[in-house]
Amino acid sequence: MANTASVIFLAFLTLLEHSESFSNDELTDQVCSAVGTGGINLFDLYGRAKRFPPTPVLEEVAFQKKTYASPEYMPEQQRWKKEFAVDGNDATYYHSALVLNPWWLVDLGEQKTIYQVLLLSRQDCCPERFHDVEIRIGNELKTTGDFNAYKLIHFYTGPYSSAEGFLQCSFYNGITGRYLSIQIKNSMEYLQLNTVRVYAARKAPTHQNELDSIYAQRK
Repeated sequence: MANTASVIFLAFLTLLEHSESFSNDELTDQVCSAVGTGGINLFDLYGRAKRFPPTPVLEEVAFQKKTYASPEYMPEQQRWKKEFAVDGNDATYYHSALVLNPWWLVDLGEQKTIYQVLLLSRQDCCPERFHDVEIRIGNELKTTGDFNAYKLIHFYTGPYSSAEGFLQCSFYNGITGRYLSIQIKNSMEYLQLNTVRVYAARKAPTHQNELDSIYAQRK
């Protein structure tokens, strides 16, 4: 029992030392922390273990999905496209033009029950540009930069440091939605996103899906 208590206490200390909490009054039953790679966020602030779906039942659902965003920086060079944030390459990135409230959005294709979002901002320069960021989830496509109809899931104050690595946001009860938006608020700024990963619950296989799979294997 003493060893278990020690592990929980050390995890709690690690969380306090390495994480930056997002603020959000709407989701009091959710826990979300920017922990960077190697951080711990398996315990809440009272040291209680949080239930979380095991990895096999989650899948990354943003890879190569349709994206929308504020105008790109120097679009004629085609070096900072909006789709680069979901291309599976952490070295490429989306870079917006200098605009008020720059934003980026991914269409997951259908409603998903989302349990985790990972964000990686630009690593080689200017990480401090990533600040005052709203992360929202909704079910209707919005491309005007006004996402107030979406549910605000978290707000990252920043400024970001490349030492933080990935910002990890976990929702232990899941949040349902199709569109995920990321937006810097109340600032003329550049939005830079290397990678956005969204992990959602896998669909339970249906009998028809199983038959289709068997048939495909026999072809």
